Amino acid sequence: MRRWSLAVLLAATACAAPGRGGGAGGGNVLGSPWLASERLARGSTRVEVLTIAPDPSLRSPVQPDRRIPEAPRAIGGALTLPPGAGPFPAVVVLHSTAGIDGRATPYVQALREAGIAALQIDMWGPRGVLPGVDLSRARPRSTFHTLADAVGALAFLAAHPKIDRDRIGVMGQSWGAVMGLRLASPEVRSAFPKPDVWFKGVASLYPVCWAFAVPGTASHRVVAGRWPLMPILVLAAGIEDYDTRPDGQDCRDAFGGRIRPVDGAPVLLHVYGGVTHAWDRLRQGEVTFFDPAAAGGRGGPVRVVRNEEAARDSVRRVRDFFAAVLTPSPPAGLR
Repeated sequence: MRRWSLAVLLAATACAAPGRGGGAGGGNVLGSPWLASERLARGSTRVEVLTIAPDPSLRSPVQPDRRIPEAPRAIGGALTLPPGAGPFPAVVVLHSTAGIDGRATPYVQALREAGIAALQIDMWGPRGVLPGVDLSRARPRSTFHTLADAVGALAFLAAHPKIDRDRIGVMGQSWGAVMGLRLASPEVRSAFPKPDVWFKGVASLYPVCWAFAVPGTASHRVVAGRWPLMPILVLAAGIEDYDTRPDGQDCRDAFGGRIRPVDGAPVLLHVYGGVTHAWDRLRQGEVTFFDPAAAGGRGGPVRVVRNEEAARDSVRRVRDFFAAVLTPSPPAGLR
């Protein structure tokens, strides 16, 4: 079976994203089905977010001309604020290939209770990727292609009167988890001269780790040198069908030795033994689906089973991580 390009990571055979005029749903981003009330945390407010294009120096690892396709001009989001006047620290929440499906709600609620705002963004609706289709084939071809969405969300929060612009982090699940790891790299940071602030911490939940561990890939280059620019929390599955080895070994090789890197900020890695990808999905029971990015890029089945203990623990770890790194004076080990 043909191995997909190592640089693609969570890639698929989707058509490229439409131009900045939008696409399906581009004219009404707040009407996206991904932003339906049942998919969001209670008390969320739908907002429009303008994307920010990277400098042309940031190259796509999968496009023939190496150019990153233009993002939609605007995307929709859901902002959840803690009670009070603020200004509050905040976290941008990046969804998985499954889109906004409610699994981020426990994290958003826990962050709110800790006094931290959250902004979930819809990266699929404005690109015409809608519920009910084969999402693994309809999504963009690379996580590089949705970085403009995350940076636009950062700029939105930095300009919000109730947000402390100097205390903004980002968390992601699966697709969003890989985006978060990329946002911690000097290469990506330098490609976005605006806004003049950047993320202060990244929580990466069940990222696809194998390509980050393979020298010579675009993903491995991201974590070389002075990576990360900010503290990272990586929560990985011990049974990960996207990777090539059991017990989170790909994640251990990619990140485990960087818990105290010489140049960058600390990387905190925890592997949930005996737990599958997307352990925090809301639906009970086992689900198996095919993804062309699974099995180290060769394509294959991905098994997903909710694990109650891991789901509760990951919410706690994410809350505690951001409560630490988004304080005015983070602990020494998390600066």
